[in-house]
Amino acid sequence: MTETPPGIPPALDAFVVRLRETAGSGLVALLAYGSLATGDYVPDVSDVNLLLVLESADVETLRRLGPVLREARRELGVDPFVVTRGELPRVADVFPVKLRAIRLNHLVLAGENPLDGIEVGREHLRLRTEQALRNHLLRLRRRYLEVQGDDASLRWLLVRASGTLFVVLEALLYLSGHEVPPGGGYAAVGDAAAEHLGLDAAVLGGMLELRRGDDVEDPEGLFDGVIALLEAAIGLADGLAS
Repeated sequence: MTETPPGIPPALDAFVVRLRETAGSGLVALLAYGSLATGDYVPDVSDVNLLLVLESADVETLRRLGPVLREARRELGVDPFVVTRGELPRVADVFPVKLRAIRLNHLVLAGENPLDGIEVGREHLRLRTEQALRNHLLRLRRRYLEVQGDDASLRWLLVRASGTLFVVLEALLYLSGHEVPPGGGYAAVGDAAAEHLGLDAAVLGGMLELRRGDDVEDPEGLFDGVIALLEAAIGLADGLAS
């Protein structure tokens, strides 16, 4: 686990207090994951990804929590992943990449860690990793048709795509026998993907530079490289099928 970045804790702490008061005993746990937990959080770029585990997620509970979560979305960019305690084992089957990423890097903001004892099956993880890579490729192709010729929009498309890319590549590394230590962040994933999977280090570095706010002179060229990298990664994931 890592410390939350400067500028976020006061507002996030206030949100956690309001959520605990509103949810009461129905709140099992609240975990931060994603860039906030890996140290890759970038203000005005990154979402604040939160795993919200409840005893019940019935409609009345959602109505009660809605105003708190909507305000947190506006003020902090909170993106909640809402599940119940009883659903978690099955969620791990159908969202294994997400659950693995949360288990690997998270901050417990309230309650106790609900992921202890939750197992992510290897074949579920492999299938979902390949599916996630293919979905990412298809979405980028579709979005490119909308932003082609607009370098600023293409840069933003690549920035928004970067977090998902590195999360899925971490899962592919794990499946290939090369684990990235918790807290290593996206840079460590990129270095490992280039070294162990043979993926283009320049493309991975360009994605990280864009995410940090650095300019990239040739976004079209970087986009071409990302598409080629995804196609190569899909081939690797497909080759791991048992």
